[in-house]
Amino acid sequence: MFRPLETFITIADFTWPTDAVVPRGLLEDAGIETHLKDELTVQVYNLYSNAVGGVKLQVRAADVEQARNILREAGYLQEGPPEDAGVWLELDRITRSIPLLGRIELLAARLLVLIAIVLIIVIVPIAISAQPTLAERITAHDWCVQRVQHNGKDLEVRSTSDGGLVVLYMDCPERISFNKNGAVVLPGLDTERQSASWSIQDGKLLLEELVAHEAVYGAPFLITVDNEFLTLRSGTTTIFCKRYFWGW
Repeated sequence: MFRPLETFITIADFTWPTDAVVPRGLLEDAGIETHLKDELTVQVYNLYSNAVGGVKLQVRAADVEQARNILREAGYLQEGPPEDAGVWLELDRITRSIPLLGRIELLAARLLVLIAIVLIIVIVPIAISAQPTLAERITAHDWCVQRVQHNGKDLEVRSTSDGGLVVLYMDCPERISFNKNGAVVLPGLDTERQSASWSIQDGKLLLEELVAHEAVYGAPFLITVDNEFLTLRSGTTTIFCKRYFWGW
């Protein structure tokens, strides 16, 4: 009959339960009571063997010296701990001290969770920082103006030349072009196209140095943009745009 497990001391460890069969048999033939710790864990989760320190062959404290002599003579006793045993023990100690993580019994599972947490902490900020800024997204393309609403009414978006002639672009009649240097070309409202300057402050688009249509273009715009559509909304004006593809 086994005594409480705390009275048993590990005298050797093995990678697999089958490796312990012969040395365990030698000890039991000598009348020494034995116990295999973590045998079932390694049988069920083979990859956890190194993480839990292998299968431990244990004997009662009173039998330690005799058992070691038997295993030493048979060539099974490891005179010192494995070179990496101290590393696993230290990892076990450190991870057990981490709140919540320390509640996970198996060291390998704790390490997998810890690695996942570290990857999330490192990768997520990198992924976020790699996203293009609003300025980069609106300057990446020209935008065809589909509709302009002001105070709930659709405006006639039509650019004219100096002589009053309508400027026609068959593939994209009216468009907005944001330049990276801060210049922007806006469609006319039955007037000439006009140049202005743009900037983004607190996530809003500001159009400044306007020559005309201050009431339409002058208020700060909230920006909604994806790879195909751009929508600019101020308190009074909404400008609906679609990405311009060359060759339309």
